[in-house]
Amino acid sequence: MIAGFLILAVFLAVLLYLVFFQPATTPNEPLNNNLNQDELPNTNLNLNAQSNTNSSGLTPSGEITQPQTNTNTAPALVANGGLTEVNQLTENSVISLTSESAKVIYYQATDGKFYTLNANGQPQALSDKIFYSVQKATWSPDRSQAILEYPDGSKIVYNFQTKKQVTLPKHWQDFSWSPSGGQIAAKSLGLDSDNRYIIVSNADGSQAKIIESIGNNADNFIINWSPNQQIIASYSNGLDFDRQKIYFVGLNQENFKGMTVPGRGLQTKWSTAGDLLLYSVYTSTNGYRPELWVASGLPNTMGEARRSLKVNTFADKCAFADNQTLYCAVPTDPVENSGLLPDLLKNIPDKLQKINLGTGLVTEIATLPTNYTINKLIAASDNSAIYFTASNQMGLFSIKLK
Repeated sequence: MIAGFLILAVFLAVLLYLVFFQPATTPNEPLNNNLNQDELPNTNLNLNAQSNTNSSGLTPSGEITQPQTNTNTAPALVANGGLTEVNQLTENSVISLTSESAKVIYYQATDGKFYTLNANGQPQALSDKIFYSVQKATWSPDRSQAILEYPDGSKIVYNFQTKKQVTLPKHWQDFSWSPSGGQIAAKSLGLDSDNRYIIVSNADGSQAKIIESIGNNADNFIINWSPNQQIIASYSNGLDFDRQKIYFVGLNQENFKGMTVPGRGLQTKWSTAGDLLLYSVYTSTNGYRPELWVASGLPNTMGEARRSLKVNTFADKCAFADNQTLYCAVPTDPVENSGLLPDLLKNIPDKLQKINLGTGLVTEIATLPTNYTINKLIAASDNSAIYFTASNQMGLFSIKLK
């Protein structure tokens, strides 16, 4: 017993010395000369994590891969996942941003003209004609024509090739062009609820025909002509607080299969081939944050193969470069309730992400040197650049992808 007591006393004395009296290690005496300050030990767990990631950074779960940070202080000229240079193409506010092949088209309110960019990236007037106070422009697929809307409710179709224009009825709203560019779909909203319809007409507004009566439910319809030409609109009906049923309106009043959407606040966008439907919704389960989903967009399999992309942003802040490649502006801090109240994000900077819809891979392509809250984004069809406008910065901006 005495020997045991002595051994215990010695052990406690050594322990007290190590805890309270041992000198601290100085900066000149690293604990492990082979371990950098920001590195993790090369454990088996780390090796297993590496073995589950292929050369492209794809993880089996489809999680976001974080690119290596560019250690240079100067932004890269081409997006490589790190700090990337942003080019300001115009200092004036622009609207109706769209693209024609690898070119960009926009409207500048200061002089009332539409512009494109030449080979040197300099603004070049698309037409000598001046359009004062254009509020919105909806372009035909080949960008030869646009529906121009004005603050007083006036609407015209202007053909930039023939330089001719026609006037559309003021009570037509929410336009969408057919994939061929020969027709337009819209909501015809008469004063009487019995005189409100989804209509289709020729590009000049002639030969209008009624497709569907919408009564007092105009706000529940989205006019969005699918690239495969079969669907011209969708109608949403709430099932409960976190679900809604979406019905699709065909050009010939077809009874297409509906789909159940897990959320509210629906925004939709067709893939370039029309076989996929991208949409964003918010739910109570994710704190009412916007979240991207993708599902089959074909009439016979509508809504099938539905999956979340696990990206918190709106579909309107995304752009297809091709049928499988999507670029999105994603808030760096998708605050709670931002799906219900988008203004909560107006001072939150965005990051740029690339999504492969085939594999589910989400990659951060660029860190921007200045805070931009992006409100409109397009991708050049040759994947050479991304163009965007921001609610907190004046002008048109771009980053190079190659």
